[in-house]
Amino acid sequence: MNEIIEQPKTVERSGQAPFAGPLGSASGMDLKPLRYVLGFLFRDNCTSVALIRKDKPKRQAGLLNGIGGKIEDGETELEAMVREFREETGVDTSESGWRQYCEMSGDAFTVYCFVARDSDAWEKAATETSETVEKHHPDLLSEQDCVSNLRWLVELALDENYGKDIYATVRYSRPFRMQNTELTDRRGAGSVK
Repeated sequence: MNEIIEQPKTVERSGQAPFAGPLGSASGMDLKPLRYVLGFLFRDNCTSVALIRKDKPKRQAGLLNGIGGKIEDGETELEAMVREFREETGVDTSESGWRQYCEMSGDAFTVYCFVARDSDAWEKAATETSETVEKHHPDLLSEQDCVSNLRWLVELALDENYGKDIYATVRYSRPFRMQNTELTDRRGAGSVK
């Protein structure tokens, strides 16, 4: 199965021994889940989105995904999104240009999803790492090899209500099966049915 993120089996944290499983360690120490950002930059008219052709992790190799990565210690989600986009595309974007619209989580991870519409940044986005930046029409993603949740994440990102009035929260169970999805109305109306 192909997903946006990879749940670690063994992770080394500085000053700590590796631990197995989603949380905790043999010593009983609680460790925080890994945190990631994932971004989708569209042209202003939404006719194309910048994506990345993954070469790692192995199970995502050759598949399209959003642009992003791990949040560093002391960094906010928004700061991480701007940094990751710059590192992977060579383009400086502003924090105010990104809108968070979805959060995906499991026992050992949380992924914060962002969307931006900026034709100038879209034009400049280019490959800066071993993973290739590609630009695709959202309606033609069905013709591409993508991580399993990319198509619906792009569809949500295209909806102007997400991140403004409506926020999506997706909970995954092991092994990466969607367990629960909740849409929250940010205008104070509660959950959206």
